[in-house]
Amino acid sequence: MWWIPGPRAAQHLPAPGHVLLLDPTGHLSFAASYGLPPLRRGGFQGDIPVIDRSLTGSGRAQGRTQVRYRDGILGRELHTDTAPMDGYIVAVLVADSAPWRPFTPPTADTGPHSRSYICANCDEHYRSFDTACQRCRTPACPDCGRCACPPRTPGRTCPGYFMVHPPAMFPEVSDRCLDCS
Repeated sequence: MWWIPGPRAAQHLPAPGHVLLLDPTGHLSFAASYGLPPLRRGGFQGDIPVIDRSLTGSGRAQGRTQVRYRDGILGRELHTDTAPMDGYIVAVLVADSAPWRPFTPPTADTGPHSRSYICANCDEHYRSFDTACQRCRTPACPDCGRCACPPRTPGRTCPGYFMVHPPAMFPEVSDRCLDCS
């Protein structure tokens, strides 16, 4: 019988954790959470160590690992058990009291961890939990306030009447704009 884990499955976890259904590429088809921030449907978890072992092996794997939240932020380390199910992988992750092990002490709260960035504008190293820019996928630098998007094309000032125009408004051989020349 084909069973899809639901929100009620996460309610039966003995400790904070997640119940995940992953497709063969490692993307979340379904995620239910209990006591931890929810994971986004469609998010990629295929490079998480225990899940990666299960995807590349028989589908069964156990160990301790961290899940990835938005923008690459890693959560706390969790006890993990995976099993294959009709082409998918079911993963159960808990902070402690894992039912598949005789003794599981609580894992250290090792997350969440922000990603590390180097500003493309001022070369400062920074860490950020802020939402990333949708175009360049980099959060704004706390020092200069800019993301990694290239600056907009600066305008040029026309000496004819001291207005700033985009470069396209200037002929190649003139320092005056098309309106003044």
